[in-house]
Amino acid sequence: MSKQSRKDFERAYFANIGDSGRRHAVAKPWSDENCGGLLQEIAPIFSLCPPPPARLLDIGCGAGWTSDLFARRGYDVTGVDISPDAIELASGTYARNNLRFLLHDFDDALDPTSEPFDIAVFFDSLHHSEDERRPLSFAYDALRQGGICIVCEPGTGHARAESSRHATETFHVTERDMPPRAVRAAALSAGFRSVTCYPHPQRFCVPLYRQISGHPSPKQRLLRRPMVAALRAFYAASAERRRWALMVLEK
Repeated sequence: MSKQSRKDFERAYFANIGDSGRRHAVAKPWSDENCGGLLQEIAPIFSLCPPPPARLLDIGCGAGWTSDLFARRGYDVTGVDISPDAIELASGTYARNNLRFLLHDFDDALDPTSEPFDIAVFFDSLHHSEDERRPLSFAYDALRQGGICIVCEPGTGHARAESSRHATETFHVTERDMPPRAVRAAALSAGFRSVTCYPHPQRFCVPLYRQISGHPSPKQRLLRRPMVAALRAFYAASAERRRWALMVLEK
């Protein structure tokens, strides 16, 4: 690796993925082979958020597809990201009166004169930080008293996944595990008064609805049986939350 910092590579990520990568990014979730999984992951966030109207800060918004969905729901949305190319893509793709995008590093504080937000969301972005404490402090400072921060991040084992290793080796971006215990400790240190862990959608519902192509093996057929699926869901809702969780932090 060159002398560039990890953060420099995060800034350059959308410039480095090429035209096809950028087209894929702005067309998500519909362009993604895991479209169903992405929709299943983001759906619980809408249930956990207070209903609109409310001000929502989408932290690490990338090319903006999550911000657009929140705006479609009726929230007044600000999406922030460290990548200038991501913000340019998002601003050029999504045009709504209740949606804006800002170039901003989530390690740095927002303008203290900014109107506080009711909701902050990390959707697959916090694990790109080098230290989760700084972005969680950023979220805390951006929220009004009584506001909530929702954290939907990959947990234990993510950094070892093939896709994570490829991103790290090819684009030199940060791909970390973000287990609930690390989020909880950083959130309480930032000042959040409570942390609630829910089953992570990727571990809870996504596997239950994954299509098996071709001729399923005996193990795959067994895992799709209703009773076995129910036991897997129970495990995800209990013991698995130590490794992966959808978290709500209250200020």
